[in-house]
Amino acid sequence: MQLTEQFHIPDEYVDACNRLTTLVERHADRLLAEEYWAKNHIEGVANQTGQSYTYIRDDEYEAFNGVDAYLYSRFKRCVYQRVASVLEAQSDEYQAFQFVTETVEERKIKAIGWKNIREQLFTENSPYLQWAVLESVVEQLNNHYGTHGNFSDCYTDLVDTPEPNGTLPYAPDTGDYHIHDVATEAGHLQAPSTPPTHSPQTHTTTGVITKSVSQFTHGLPICSNTGQWVRQQFTSPNMAIRSICR
Repeated sequence: MQLTEQFHIPDEYVDACNRLTTLVERHADRLLAEEYWAKNHIEGVANQTGQSYTYIRDDEYEAFNGVDAYLYSRFKRCVYQRVASVLEAQSDEYQAFQFVTETVEERKIKAIGWKNIREQLFTENSPYLQWAVLESVVEQLNNHYGTHGNFSDCYTDLVDTPEPNGTLPYAPDTGDYHIHDVATEAGHLQAPSTPPTHSPQTHTTTGVITKSVSQFTHGLPICSNTGQWVRQQFTSPNMAIRSICR
């Protein structure tokens, strides 16, 4: 579960927010289309033992090869996490696709097919699958069979490449996860005091929040497409606001 907080961003930083949002959307969409919308990558992210964005970062595919503009590593990380989160979000549907195609015969799934699915769900080695996800996948398979006379060979052929939305998520770093309120005052973004067991070492400048890495709520900004609000995910150190407001 992700913890988020929404706060208004000063008007002078709206354009910077929109630029960063557009940059991440374009590169994430490009990487999914070029390379990562594939069975092996859905499985790879699902099996990643560390933070999910590191799967994309450490992959052999050169994600930014041929990109002339210099990108800060924190911006690249945002793209990596956006791609990884899209693949993670498809994990249940992918698992359901594998389960259904291995359980039923290749024909429209009706009463007998559903009976086989129900029976298989109650076996000892059956994966946990939400019924709504199964229904959605079965409907897509039936539609594909009605059009092409067969099931799709692969889930990524059955489902179009997802389009990343306008949020900028980041994976968590190590550290504590205390939640801090964020407020605006006279054009300044402020994070009030940390819990009393910590020494906050906090100061603010225009549009910048700086805290020691162990004290900050570990979040990087998530901007809506309107650029009017920033959704703060408590998952990363202090470069958060500076990334978007510089």
